[in-house]
Amino acid sequence: MTRDKRGSAWGRALVFHDADGNEKRWNMPLALLAGSGVALRRRLLSMGLHLCLDAEAQVPLMHYLLWSQPEQRVELDVA
Repeated sequence: MTRDKRGSAWGRALVFHDADGNEKRWNMPLALLAGSGVALRRRLLSMGLHLCLDAEAQVPLMHYLLWSQPEQRVELDVA
């Protein structure tokens, strides 16, 4: 879980491998889970993550990202 020094701008620190096996790290703003999540999927796809785009698979991904409770917190300097 990530946030800024004011306790705002919450997100998730994501780590995954793209189609070439390169490690990708991204601070995903939780705000991208609002609505349909299309902006989130567009960003992940552009970074090389293979996603199932079936409607039935989209909701579990969003639930996982929103409701996972990692023990670690990262405080970021967000402008």
